[in-house]
Amino acid sequence: MKNIFFNCFLCMLTMSIVNGCDLISDDATDEEKEYLFSVSPLLLKSNAEGDILKISIMSDTIWIAETNDIWYKISKTAGRGDMEVTVTTEGNNTGMQREGSILFRSLDKTEEVKIIQLAVNDDSEQRQPIVFLPEGLEMNKSGIGVFVVNHTEENDGALMQLFGNQVDNEEVIWDGMEWTFKNEVWWKDAETIISAYAYSPFREAEHYDTPEAWELKLMENQTSLYAMEASCSYYGSVSTVKPEYDNVLHIEMKPLNAIFKLNVYYDEDIYELQSVKLKNVFINTKIDLNDGSLSNDYSEKGDILAYIKEEDGKKNANFILFPQMLTTEDIIQIEIKDLREGGNSSPLVHDLRLISDFEIKSACIYSMNCIINTTLEKLIISDVSVKDWVPGEDFIFSFN
Repeated sequence: MKNIFFNCFLCMLTMSIVNGCDLISDDATDEEKEYLFSVSPLLLKSNAEGDILKISIMSDTIWIAETNDIWYKISKTAGRGDMEVTVTTEGNNTGMQREGSILFRSLDKTEEVKIIQLAVNDDSEQRQPIVFLPEGLEMNKSGIGVFVVNHTEENDGALMQLFGNQVDNEEVIWDGMEWTFKNEVWWKDAETIISAYAYSPFREAEHYDTPEAWELKLMENQTSLYAMEASCSYYGSVSTVKPEYDNVLHIEMKPLNAIFKLNVYYDEDIYELQSVKLKNVFINTKIDLNDGSLSNDYSEKGDILAYIKEEDGKKNANFILFPQMLTTEDIIQIEIKDLREGGNSSPLVHDLRLISDFEIKSACIYSMNCIINTTLEKLIISDVSVKDWVPGEDFIFSFN
């Protein structure tokens, strides 16, 4: 067999940013069969003076209801089978809308019912809606979650809980023209000082969540621009602010991720690039919503398939990553096909390994050039090394 050689080198671009009951027990009969469990409605709206609301439970096994809120009472916190639960709310004299939630559990199923109550003497015509402007993030299909916390004598405005704030994880979506809240939210008044926290991509709060360890996850198949965008995370916060004349809440959103680009150069008449995979890297992380800091202490590792931008002879394989260490255990896997072997031939898979550890930082692009040179008839890859990493250009989602 004749020999050919494959050279891989790095070339870097300049710049750097831019919540019980004891009823549930081991019930083998219930656990071993398929069971019915559903709760409705999942959203209750109470009048400000207090209200009696109904929740219907359909079940053929045991269930419990849990809540940490004290401004309403639940008629039953546990049962078996179909049942109607009554929720009685107190009058809301806090001066602002409040929200709560009830978690219904049955074996391994969970349903969450949210409760919203306006304040007594709240004149909706006089309330000023919050207009949200995320600076540095012109559009994003994944949505943004927003928390707003009031400053009082007892509270410095820090986000210490996921429920009971002025605004609790409300989603802001891009409608094609501007950012709008899915559920309208309001400034308490013109004089109340607030802090606000925003993150993307948006997700609903779960019973196990805390603001100190809010999970973000990458998509492992990033072969589409949508998947890339859904993996791209942003965070921003402001403190001690009041509504401006136009009621705008400005928050500068900064990227939490980095982009790793592999530029593959080859002879398009001889080879066809099939896929590029990054193996054994972190696929989720935890963010502290108070300050935006990330931790991989709870994370898993997995493989990520790259988005490949088409261009004959030169293709850019792009990965969205969390800040992390790429180590010598990580693998860049290239799958390339020799067109001279025929359309049904199997592609050649080759693993590229780092020769040293390298720290990926947020808001940077890292670029590596891989050149495939061939002088003889068959592709043989050997002696590949990766070295000399340098931060690249500003973080730009367009990948241009």
